[in-house]
Amino acid sequence: MKTIYLILFCGFISVCINAQPVLYPDAIYQNQTFSTSAHSALLKYPTGIISPGDPAQPEHVTQDAAVTFQAGTEITLKDGFDADNFTPSGEFNAIISPTIDLFLVPNNYSSVINNAVHVNKWEKFEIAFNLPAVYEEAVDNFFEHYYHTTPAYTNQLTDLNPYADDSLSVTINLTDPYGESVTKWAFYMREGKWITNPLCTLPEWNQLGAEVLPPLNDLNWRFRFSPNIASTTIPWSFNITLHSLIQHIGPVTFNGFSFYCDDPVADNHGFLSVNTNTHRSLVFDDGSPFFGIGENFPFLSRDGDQTTTCNSDRWNDFYKTDFDDFMSSIDELGASGGNFIRFSFFGQEFGIESTNLGVYDQYADTA
Repeated sequence: MKTIYLILFCGFISVCINAQPVLYPDAIYQNQTFSTSAHSALLKYPTGIISPGDPAQPEHVTQDAAVTFQAGTEITLKDGFDADNFTPSGEFNAIISPTIDLFLVPNNYSSVINNAVHVNKWEKFEIAFNLPAVYEEAVDNFFEHYYHTTPAYTNQLTDLNPYADDSLSVTINLTDPYGESVTKWAFYMREGKWITNPLCTLPEWNQLGAEVLPPLNDLNWRFRFSPNIASTTIPWSFNITLHSLIQHIGPVTFNGFSFYCDDPVADNHGFLSVNTNTHRSLVFDDGSPFFGIGENFPFLSRDGDQTTTCNSDRWNDFYKTDFDDFMSSIDELGASGGNFIRFSFFGQEFGIESTNLGVYDQYADTA
């Protein structure tokens, strides 16, 4: 695995290869006995519930316990599950109540093994999901009002801006195998696509659409994280919490998710940080030294280009040939032993917030 480290000036960049999301594994409840009122529980999971996963580890609900399984898709009770001998106050309920659709976005270092998600240490763990209908409706209201009213007008009582965490915040609260917790943030994503250049039909001169484009699919919310603690016996756990500016919506938390962090692959040495011994160099998490070999990547300029009629606006248009040039340059640098580039963002060159702060749909051609 060849890694190019990117240092940014005035912005951020994300180079993504789309992978087909797969439904996040069902929850398995087993090896538990609920028998008293103190054991009563509501076990909620957004996808499916299986109980037990292994008949040798049975699940038993009895006597005074009041237990409810609530799943978003299905509940499968298998051999080894028993709910019987209740007192008048005891009960078991199984409820299907759709909430969110949660998917794993797989890559070479994350997969589902024996109904559990596994990712290598320091590699990318990515999930994709949507929000409950009431949240999605409020987001749709925002875009409808923002783009289709003159002047642009949004209503804080009905609209949620998915790009602004003071309007709609989606946090991921993770707990590592040692019990330490950390909070991260999910983000709202729409996909740009190549569209035909009206001045030129050659595919290499296709443009990235600058208008509001349809999303990749209905899984607009993404979360990416690289775990730094490996354990094949104790998983990382996490929940998803929604906070809304609209008083009658939320907050709501979806619990019970987990993944296992496996040992790192041989050529991944972890994150970079300042060498605490010298304070003049960078080292990886495993102590390996880092020596940067690379260059500044210039911004594109087609000003005065007379070789083609396809180039209409060199400042604001970004063409597929430009993207191909960037990617091939990075490949060439890596093949030559390079591991470092610096990239500058300006208002006319990949400037994410050069015009309308806080709403990024118009920047599909630069983001």
